[in-house]
Amino acid sequence: MGALLTNSLASGAANAFLTLRVGLVADAYCAPQQQPERTTIRTSATRRAAQLLGRIVKDSGTQVSQAVYQRLKHSVVSTAQAAADSVKQAGRSVGGATQSAYQATTQSLNQAVQQVKGSTSAATQRLQPSRKPQDPPGQ
Repeated sequence: MGALLTNSLASGAANAFLTLRVGLVADAYCAPQQQPERTTIRTSATRRAAQLLGRIVKDSGTQVSQAVYQRLKHSVVSTAQAAADSVKQAGRSVGGATQSAYQATTQSLNQAVQQVKGSTSAATQRLQPSRKPQDPPGQ
């Protein structure tokens, strides 16, 4: 990321320098107050373009760096928020599954208890001796 940013800034600075220089040369030829001397115009344009470029690179570099920083900051915050939301949702899912499992287990245990009660009652009735009506005493 740093190399890409550095290469982009360097390429932009080179393009800005050449554009400034061409503009300054054109300006010197368009409004001459005296006969333009080619070497002097080129040297002067190069020197002036370098002076102007210093301010442009400083201002633009600061703006680009701040924009990249803000974008990275936003990306990190968004990623962290998405991770937190995923964990929260997973917690809710686990909670829901636990509650469902608890309810199913409770229902199964209640059914088992009812079956045991029914079987116990039936077994108790079979084990009890049949009662015959007893003859009243004194006969």
